[in-house]
Amino acid sequence: MKRLALIIGASGYIGSEVQKSLRELGFETIGSYHQNKIQDDGEHCDLTDPKSIAALCEKITRPVDAIVFAAGIDRELNVDEDRSKLNYQIFTKSNLVQSVGPYDLIGILNSKKLLKRPSNIIFVGSLVGTKSIDVAPEYALSKGTLKGLVQSLSKQLGRDGVLINCVDPGLLEDGAGKIIDQKSKKSYLKHCSLKRFGTNKDMAKTISWIVSENTYITGQNFVLDGGL
Repeated sequence: MKRLALIIGASGYIGSEVQKSLRELGFETIGSYHQNKIQDDGEHCDLTDPKSIAALCEKITRPVDAIVFAAGIDRELNVDEDRSKLNYQIFTKSNLVQSVGPYDLIGILNSKKLLKRPSNIIFVGSLVGTKSIDVAPEYALSKGTLKGLVQSLSKQLGRDGVLINCVDPGLLEDGAGKIIDQKSKKSYLKHCSLKRFGTNKDMAKTISWIVSENTYITGQNFVLDGGL
């Protein structure tokens, strides 16, 4: 039987490439979407809605070998915006999508014995979760939260053979990278060792390797920034 991977946010720039990459490695995949529907066999899931999360879990009928959380929210990261006040609406939604919703989903699948032993869980974070970068605080806070969540879950579920890690992409050439201002892009390339932006293929290759080959690494953040 093929190994099964659940891709949350499979309609996005990184998630769609991860699903493609895992299928090429022989995985069966279940991809979820929220607003941008997947054309083939996608399942709807709103990570801000516990009922939607529970409904997705009901559709999973056998233990999964891997989960990749690649969902995000649309948010223009304008370095010139007024940051004297925190946008609590954006902050709350971002945390629900990045941390709270995924935590609930993992808990449901674990309680139903639908996490295979061993299995790999990957969160797609951001460089702002590990390095000091000038972005909206709502975004930085939600991404920074992932580090603590990954380390905590790795302890809770490690005894059962569930490996949990986070991949932190740097600036990418598409996806959210398209809305970054030119000044920030030039600065990034100036300090990046490889002198280029990352791609969804770069991210998918690393994530797919972790999902398919990792047997011992857990509780870690992998920074994929081209040597910033």
